[in-house]
Amino acid sequence: MASFFFQILNQVVFFTLISGFSSVAIARPQPNPTGSTIACEKDMSFSQWLTGFKAEALAEGISESTFANALPYMKVDPSVLKKDRAQGVFAQTFLEFSDRMASETRRTQGIKRITTTYKNIFEKIERDFGVPAAPIVSFWALESDFGTFTGNFSTFAGITTLAYDCRRADFFRSQLIDALKLVQRGDLSPSQMIGNWAGELGAT
Repeated sequence: MASFFFQILNQVVFFTLISGFSSVAIARPQPNPTGSTIACEKDMSFSQWLTGFKAEALAEGISESTFANALPYMKVDPSVLKKDRAQGVFAQTFLEFSDRMASETRRTQGIKRITTTYKNIFEKIERDFGVPAAPIVSFWALESDFGTFTGNFSTFAGITTLAYDCRRADFFRSQLIDALKLVQRGDLSPSQMIGNWAGELGAT
């Protein structure tokens, strides 16, 4: 019989395939909101790029004050580029990845959270939304060790760096617009947006 955690991983694969939430689907380049060609670091200086991006953000409904609020955090961070180029995980097979990531500690902690600590919450989630606990806990474990490490990078610096970089400029440009929308809506301030280097926020 497969271990509980490998059952969880199998469910994650199943749910991601049927829902379109695979890493490939998440990272698929998004169309530029303005429909223009995406500019990046090979085309212009960062200050020139930032001027062009501001015009795009304003056209998307971002206010001058919101942009000014986030501007001090919108910078190029060389350490983000270094991490982006060193993602060896994508060279691994699924079994290599799962053998490393699906540890016994994560398995036992996951079981405890599902069956004891957050049992009522997970039952409510499944009742209200139809999503069982296993895939949620799997993402929670693999992404942040159940919230114990959620990153220490400025979200705006990370996303701005990757939006200016040419490798995935189109995707991260749209992410930067979305980050500005979070600020404009009052969900978070730029200083509160601290996460992993590629812009992930929170435990999952």
